[in-house]
Amino acid sequence: PDGSWVLTPTDPTQPAMVTYTANEQTVTVKFVDGSDDTVDVKPSVTITGASDGNIDYTKDSDGKTINYVVDGYTLTTDGRKSTTNFDDDTANQTVTLEYTANGDYTVTPPNGKPGTPVQYTTDPGDPTKVTGTVPNVPGYTPTSNNGTITQQPDGSWVLKPTDPTQPATVTYVGQEQTVNVNFLDMYDRKLRDTVVLTGASDAVIDYSSIDKSISGYVLVTDRTSTVQNFDHDIAKNQDVNLVYFPTEITIKPGRPVYGNPAITGPKAPGTPIDRLNPDGPKYPTGVDDDSLNGSATETIRYEKADGSKVFDSYTHTITYSRTATVNIATGAVTYGAWVADGSDSFQDVESLPLDGYTPDQEVVKAVIDDSAVDVNLVVYYYPTTMTVVPTDPKSPNTLVDPKNPVGPKYPAGVDQDNLNRTATETVRYVNGNDGSKMADSKTATINYSRTATVNIVTGEVTYGAWKADGSDTFPALDSPTV
Repeated sequence: PDGSWVLTPTDPTQPAMVTYTANEQTVTVKFVDGSDDTVDVKPSVTITGASDGNIDYTKDSDGKTINYVVDGYTLTTDGRKSTTNFDDDTANQTVTLEYTANGDYTVTPPNGKPGTPVQYTTDPGDPTKVTGTVPNVPGYTPTSNNGTITQQPDGSWVLKPTDPTQPATVTYVGQEQTVNVNFLDMYDRKLRDTVVLTGASDAVIDYSSIDKSISGYVLVTDRTSTVQNFDHDIAKNQDVNLVYFPTEITIKPGRPVYGNPAITGPKAPGTPIDRLNPDGPKYPTGVDDDSLNGSATETIRYEKADGSKVFDSYTHTITYSRTATVNIATGAVTYGAWVADGSDSFQDVESLPLDGYTPDQEVVKAVIDDSAVDVNLVVYYYPTTMTVVPTDPKSPNTLVDPKNPVGPKYPAGVDQDNLNRTATETVRYVNGNDGSKMADSKTATINYSRTATVNIVTGEVTYGAWKADGSDTFPALDSPTV
């Protein structure tokens, strides 16, 4: 009754050895709110083991892994550190872990207002640590009054507060940016050394120290008026270009040789002198393609009578051109003389052969064009042999193709009378003695027709056989009784 033990030997004459077996002990692990230990932040777990043995806090009495992470809380007091072994009494042990609600952090973007507070996230692998995700703003580095902020390999930022239970404020500091001020001609070549300016992201750029004058050139495009702030891309420097043009520019009708800033090609009225500055000075009228280039084109189409294409069209163009000089300060334009590019005559053009067809022009004759007017011609291809049917006969000299007045014509021998005939049987009834008429004559007719094949090159006509319209046998006729 007093808790002591009494040994009763089996053989009172023999010695006995007494040993001890550790009893099973139980530890209850509680997860409580540090501000009110009566409030559990998650259900308790129990751990069992032998008296005085080391407590394994990794698994509960059922062998399940114990998770000490509590979302939204930080482990601030860890009772496991002071209780490492089971005791040896009969009462259960209690180990208390105190958690404190995570603090929050507020992010203020550059030139913006503070955002909504966001609670720290408990580290899923360590209940004593928390982190906060900070948005990446290109060109800026975030900083905090509570902890450190480090950039991750993917470019994002992570806040690790010094005190995970206290609030933090995140603000941004502009990173250093570089602007290169370039002095260029119209072909993007440097006219003088680049000026380098530095400042923080999005800060106003101070151009006041730059001398923009260059002898012999006119500043046409000044990008310092449009690029007034540093950007926020630290991966590359900004380029701010000042573009200069010679006072006089020669406009050539063809494509000029690249590299001469005083020569360029034709420009439509209103085209910016600097192609990259649509709001800058413009070229005047009179220096476009039409003003500097004239042309006359001979086009020969190859078609059948139905308009279908036989061959690709033949074209030949005679071009004329002249130069212009523009004073970009005054807009005045002066011209050089017109010059023909080669001969001003179109040459003979032979028509291509096509099996079974004959062109109406074997050779399109040369045309002299001294007025730069386009010449449009058509070579028609007609079947070399054409069949004329009796239902559509053709009078002599009728055009094969009515829309081509200079085309071939049908020869004689294919008109109505040549392709259609009528044969008539006439039976007369007369007195055998004196030949006098005994009764009215009777007649029967058979209509015949034939086709004709015309060679439009030689004019030769060949005919098909006559064919009766129905039977080619005259019917039997009954002789009258007299």
